[in-house]
Parts: sequence; C-alpha cells; structure tokens
Amino acid sequence: MKQVKGTCLCGETIMTVTELGNHITACHCKMCRKQNASAAFFTEEVAAENLTFNQEDTISVYPSSEWAERGFCNRCGTFLFYRYRKEKQAHLNVELFDDWLKEAHFREQIFYGNKPDYYEFANTTEKHF
Repeated sequence: MKQVKGTCLCGETIMTVTELGNHITACHCKMCRKQNASAAFFTEEVAAENLTFNQEDTISVYPSSEWAERGFCNRCGTFLFYRYRKEKQAHLNVELFDDWLKEAHFREQIFYGNKPDYYEFANTTEKHF
C-alpha cells in the first residue's frame, strides 16, 4: 500500500489516498452499469481518514440508496467514488489514478449474475454472483 493522487477529467478535483491496495474490482450491478455505460471498476475499500480532497466545493454526492452514495466532480461530471454513508468508507474509480494503474491487478467481479451477455472480460478473476 502506498500514497497516491488521483484527478478527475478536468483536473479540478484532486484526491489523495494515504493507503491504497493494488486490487481492482469490477461491479456489474444495474446502478454501476447505468452510471458508467458498462461495469464500474473500483479500488479496494478506502477508510475516510485515508482519503482527502483538495476542495470540497467541486464534489457533488448522489444518495443512490439508503446505505450508499455516489460522488462526482460537479465541474466535469467524472465519477469519483461509491461510499457507504454510515461508515464513510469508499471505493474509488480506478481510472483517476494513472500511475497506480500500472501496479494494480484486476482481481474480482461482483454482481456477476447481473452482467449482460454483450460483454465478457478476458481476465481470470474471482466471480461473485
């Protein structure tokens, strides 16, 4: 685990993660697919105390369920995170971290039973239905 910085598409929202593992998870749930036009690719869970933003006014949050919320840059629309509302632990959009992606490993797919038939990943991963 190491400290990494990530940015949105426009560069206005910058996040710093003090501890980030190197595993990637793809989520095939309906909400993630609707938001991303495909599966969403997330980092491992990041505790609130390990995540900071350069400014809060560029972040908008959508309460997507009773227990979770999704954050995005309100300047360019880049999806930033999926966060548990009570615990404030987040899974971050892996594409925000260019350098980290060089060391990351696609490890698992969740809600695999919801994956549509029109795509399939070639990577060997754990599949959780």
